[in-house]
Amino acid sequence: MSRGRFLLAAACVIPITIGSASGDEPQFLGRTREQWAEQLESGQRRQRSHAAWAIQEFAATQIDSENHLIWLNELLLLCESNSPSVRYWGTVGLGRFIGKQEPASALRSKAPEALSRLLKDLSPAVRIAAADALLPARDKAAALAVLVESLSHPQDAVRIQAITALARWGEAARPAVASLRKATADSSEYVKRIATRALAKLDGTSP
Repeated sequence: MSRGRFLLAAACVIPITIGSASGDEPQFLGRTREQWAEQLESGQRRQRSHAAWAIQEFAATQIDSENHLIWLNELLLLCESNSPSVRYWGTVGLGRFIGKQEPASALRSKAPEALSRLLKDLSPAVRIAAADALLPARDKAAALAVLVESLSHPQDAVRIQAITALARWGEAARPAVASLRKATADSSEYVKRIATRALAKLDGTSP
């Protein structure tokens, strides 16, 4: 996919700047945003994944009221990639973006719109990351359904990721208690352990 520098429609009417007060381009691990974007375009699979991770980490440190549209655009571009690992990091970044916005911000709705689409991604890691990131959303039903469904996935790593997300959800994960109880009898000892820990946290008995 071409990474044309499109911006969200809202950007057409809102002044956007990026950079430090001195006019120097900010850097993360010695590279600018554009340099990481170049690696994302031209690198091999591992390099692209690393670039995607770096972009969302960079965004988490740089997002402010003047450049949030630019960073949101970067994260949305990651989520449109044909690489599951790149989409995963874009999804994680969108979740972090939500946390950077004021509750009344109009931009706060843009990330959940994309995350809702990512709940149907072909990659289970992306689906779970999107569901986890939607915790602040008003309607959590679809996200919770993805997490519960993932508890039955044949891969241990997917079940672990889903339980870890449910544990972060805290009280909002209570509708998944029956599924978590079932997971305490999982074939994987580690899955059983973290499922038990998640239930204890919900019951208020965790240390």
